[in-house]
Amino acid sequence: MQFRAPLARVAGPRVMSVLQKRVVPARNIIMETFLFADFLGKPIWMWLAFISIVITLLVLDLGV
Repeated sequence: MQFRAPLARVAGPRVMSVLQKRVVPARNIIMETFLFADFLGKPIWMWLAFISIVITLLVLDLGV
């Protein structure tokens, strides 16, 4: 089993004060968990990118 020193001991007090002040909005956490959730073995962001590419190519093909 590996021992890890507490972050305060490694980073020092100045870095810890910056880290403690950083607040991540809940909206970012929800979006991050949604985009990286697995759907059929791949992250959702990959499926969204694939579907958008297919739709773009269909629009270009059928519209032009």
